Amino acid sequence: MRSWVQIPPTPPFYVVMEKYLFQLTLMHCVDWNLKEEFIEKMYRRSRSIHSKRYYSFGIDKFRGYCEEKNLDVNQENVYSVLDSFVGWLDKKEIKPKTIANYVSAVRKFLPHTGITIEQSAFK
Repeated sequence: MRSWVQIPPTPPFYVVMEKYLFQLTLMHCVDWNLKEEFIEKMYRRSRSIHSKRYYSFGIDKFRGYCEEKNLDVNQENVYSVLDSFVGWLDKKEIKPKTIANYVSAVRKFLPHTGITIEQSAFK
């Protein structure tokens, strides 16, 4: 069963017709403003400044990728976007261990924004 996430009506997304509001509800996108909150949460767990950098680098690279490709990450396309993100990093000749670290940071960040990732579906 799907879980529905309601997004508050904001000026760019506000649509009066129910049909479109329903479609927007399905397309819950990443809220990049939650990055700092997430990074502080990770810092509280580890008490390591290196953890803050690790998560920040990965999320920033992912955001840069999404902006470069003009992508909105949502529940419907999260696996394909993550897969293409890995390919994009590989084309930039980033080392495999670094790619794994960036993807790990993003996989932990996305659930914080309301986008669920099943670990068994993305390996």
